[in-house]
Amino acid sequence: MMSPIQAQESKTDYSECHKWYDVQNVKTVEGPITVVKQISTTEDMTFGTHLLVDYKGEELEIHLGPSWYLEKKRIKLRMGEMVKVSGSLCNLEDKRSMIAQWLVKKNDTIHLRDDKGFPKWAKKGKNKKGGRNRRYKS
Repeated sequence: MMSPIQAQESKTDYSECHKWYDVQNVKTVEGPITVVKQISTTEDMTFGTHLLVDYKGEELEIHLGPSWYLEKKRIKLRMGEMVKVSGSLCNLEDKRSMIAQWLVKKNDTIHLRDDKGFPKWAKKGKNKKGGRNRRYKS
């Protein structure tokens, strides 16, 4: 059964999620997916994929990354599937959240960020047009 996908706009600039990644607060959680959400941050940004996971009776919002990156990796996430996720715990928009480093679903593992929280989809030091990226300096 496909999970309901919710599209919504957020007030938080999730393009800067790596800034909230705290290597001292990395945890691994496991539980069923309750919701798959597509989040739009600004007009010029692509959608990001978030999961709500039931972890020990608490609904934890997990920030994975751009939806196009998950599609490229051929990862399909559905409501009810068990996942194991490791990442940095934080509070965003007054919600207990996690910035995911990696996710395991059945026998598939997707690596989303390096050990310092830098996104795998971002090319360090370059933007999409080949110029310097001011956010990610090498």
